[in-house]
Amino acid sequence: MTPRDMARFGYLYLHDGKWDGEQIVPKEWVKESLHPHTELGMTDYGYYFYLSEGENGREFSARGAFGQWIIVVPELELIVIETGKDSERLSIRDYIGPAIKSESPLLANEQAYARLKELMEKK
Repeated sequence: MTPRDMARFGYLYLHDGKWDGEQIVPKEWVKESLHPHTELGMTDYGYYFYLSEGENGREFSARGAFGQWIIVVPELELIVIETGKDSERLSIRDYIGPAIKSESPLLANEQAYARLKELMEKK
């Protein structure tokens, strides 16, 4: 999967299986797959999703080989995609969470915004 496809997958599950108002995956399946079926110590496991409670509420993640992660935090409407070469991951609690809960807004970066927009428009 490309990172863009991983983000789409996370988006689909964040929105209970809907894409552009169309139910792609049955809502009941999404709910069941994000329900704990096995306990793994500090986290639970649904149908191929790791489930946990974080500082920002419920989190779920899909994990692939060699550091491929799709992390979803519904409370923040946040999807984090990580691709790497090993199992170490960027800590959502250490870096991403604090960054999005900043007391002040980020400074505008017009060049970065234009580049992001350009990348998002590519199919």
